[in-house]
Amino acid sequence: MVVKGEVRDPRGRVILEANSVLTFRHIKTFKSWGITAVEVCDVGGSVDPIKEKKNDLPEALKEEMSQLFRYSNPKSEMVRELFRLCVKRKLNQKKEGGAGGS
Repeated sequence: MVVKGEVRDPRGRVILEANSVLTFRHIKTFKSWGITAVEVCDVGGSVDPIKEKKNDLPEALKEEMSQLFRYSNPKSEMVRELFRLCVKRKLNQKKEGGAGGS
């Protein structure tokens, strides 16, 4: 996802420039500074990971992701992106042979 406009903190300082790629780290920072929403635009190449990836996942991972996102709105673009990042991270952990803690 890409932010539409500048993201500013409550004091008006620019935290993220317009048209910047939004990462999980940005979201975490925004939350810690009290920023609850930003405008994003779809870059066109995104897919719905909940619909497309869920069927290709191992059963244990499907169950784990379902539990993590059980109270989330799957229609939200932000939730879909977070889901995709979580799935990617968990699969990478499994490939590397890590325990895969949350």
